[in-house]
Amino acid sequence: MITEVEGCIEEHQKTADHWKTCFYQLAALANGAIEDVPRMLAEVYATMFFYKPPKAVEVFIEHCKGLVGLMKDMVARSKD
Repeated sequence: MITEVEGCIEEHQKTADHWKTCFYQLAALANGAIEDVPRMLAEVYATMFFYKPPKAVEVFIEHCKGLVGLMKDMVARSKD
């Protein structure tokens, strides 16, 4: 019975380690997005004054700006 319990504990530890790794990868992705996307959007937005992109591109850029705003709000709320 002790062997079964030890096997169960080991399996749960492997599962916990897997999800911990997934969480860290997702956090790294989110941090990259928080840092890179706003900068890239600002660069793209600045070029829109010199080049008139198609309406679909403008809509996409505005959508991205909204998502970045939501991410910033979520980060700010999580720090409180």
